[in-house]
Amino acid sequence: MKKNFAVALLCIVYTFSTQAQNVYSKRNLEQASQEELNHYLGKAWKLQKVGGIMFVSGTLGSISGLLLGAHGMNNGNDDILYLGGGIFYVSFITAVIGAPIHIINNSREKKIINIVAKRSNRVSIEMVPCGFYDNLAQNYQLGVTLRLRL
Repeated sequence: MKKNFAVALLCIVYTFSTQAQNVYSKRNLEQASQEELNHYLGKAWKLQKVGGIMFVSGTLGSISGLLLGAHGMNNGNDDILYLGGGIFYVSFITAVIGAPIHIINNSREKKIINIVAKRSNRVSIEMVPCGFYDNLAQNYQLGVTLRLRL
């Protein structure tokens, strides 16, 4: 029974994730109107913030749960130990869920911003670190490359 439930849950998650990938695919974003792009950008920005908040609060909660559990263990109080363990597990799960949400929506936001920049025909300038081999000095020299995109 548990095996069937886990398989069904994974199928549902897979279905939702593939639908989200279709919305944020490069082809769909290039065909979307400016209003749709602004809507997608707002959603990605909000979810990125939510994922970051979940990750930070989950990390801090995990640390506090560990400290509370250690305090309960040292004092021999099982209630505090179990409370600290519960806080740790819930906070850890929150951090594990929040990290991918933040990372995925950060990349979505960058994708949308690139498409908006292409449409507006802006000039973009990038500074990229690089290295090249100097034959005269017989070593690698570090530098910065400026890329202009028109």
